[in-house]
Amino acid sequence: MAEYIKVSDKPEAKAILSGFKLISLTVKNADTGKKVWKSENWGPEVFTTVKDAHFPKSMLTFSGVGREIVFHTKQAIKDFRISQDIVVHGKKIEQWDYTFGFVMPDSENSWETIVQAAGEGKMLPAEFLSGNMYILTNFYSGNLLISRSVVRVFYD
Repeated sequence: MAEYIKVSDKPEAKAILSGFKLISLTVKNADTGKKVWKSENWGPEVFTTVKDAHFPKSMLTFSGVGREIVFHTKQAIKDFRISQDIVVHGKKIEQWDYTFGFVMPDSENSWETIVQAAGEGKMLPAEFLSGNMYILTNFYSGNLLISRSVVRVFYD
């Protein structure tokens, strides 16, 4: 949904975003470490358009999902943090907040997190989620919103 897209118009945020690149996003089974999905070299359009991601249905049976983001920044970022909202059928059902801290200028970084599943019998079915779930990822420098990327999730 395009209305979820948000790019800051503040000069400091624009300066950071102009040199910020998401290199890859990897999703894996947290128990086995097996990769189930990986994006490569998303360009600047990741901050201006909704991207689609197709995950295997089997991912919904994992006890935990590992996610690794690899990014590059030309600018230093003070107190870099990410806030993710999970929206299903237009309603926010979860929010995850992560703090990375200071990011050195002209550096490539990776950041891995693990999300624990709700448990057997408590997960929403793939048919209900597929195409109706959006991950809104807000990138911040302290309290300054840099930008938001939006990924629409499909389970195949």
